[in-house]
Amino acid sequence: MRSLRTLLLAFSAVCVLSFGADGLPTTPSVALVITNDADALEQYAASELQRYLTRLFGVTARIVSLPDEAADNLFFVGTTHDV
Repeated sequence: MRSLRTLLLAFSAVCVLSFGADGLPTTPSVALVITNDADALEQYAASELQRYLTRLFGVTARIVSLPDEAADNLFFVGTTHDV
């Protein structure tokens, strides 16, 4: 249930952020941040989120190991002890 809530929150954030200041649709820059030593489940979660963001919103998300300052939106995938 918690993961579903997190996924819904992520999709809501992308929906809200997919419009620019002028109200016209834009394609936001999205980065999915996972640690270098992310386990298989975290890697799978990041790739699935990447796939769904593309399918549902046409967003091209990059999976990175460090937060990207150039990205408009960041999603941190993993557990808090990884930070």
